[in-house]
Amino acid sequence: MVVVVVVVVVVVVVVVVVVVVVVVVVVVAFAVVVVVAAVVVVVVVVLAVAVAVAVAVAVAVAVAVVVVVVVVVVVVVVVVWRGAVERPSVRDPNMQCFYHSDFEMCCAPQQRALSPHLNVHKCSEPEVL
Repeated sequence: MVVVVVVVVVVVVVVVVVVVVVVVVVVVAFAVVVVVAAVVVVVVVVLAVAVAVAVAVAVAVAVAVVVVVVVVVVVVVVVVWRGAVERPSVRDPNMQCFYHSDFEMCCAPQQRALSPHLNVHKCSEPEVL
């Protein structure tokens, strides 16, 4: 009977050891799964933040490019418009201009050339007929 008791005790000890080992393995495996899941969550969060930062930087660069293009277009339009409206302050010395001259000296109508049917009267100031 002692042999039976020893065999039962050995079997119970072996079963307890196996159960403890299985429990430890399951707990360790669960811990590993939790750690791996936590690492995956951290990696996903870091990637999401990196993508958000990259999108924000891309939007900021695009807005800056649009602002620069608008400013350049406005400056070009203003410069062209001012150049078209304003007269240049420096004149070309070879440029020839027509100055006002009194054309009445050579183009004044002669009274006898006018038709006698017109009511012609003399004015103190010359008028264009």
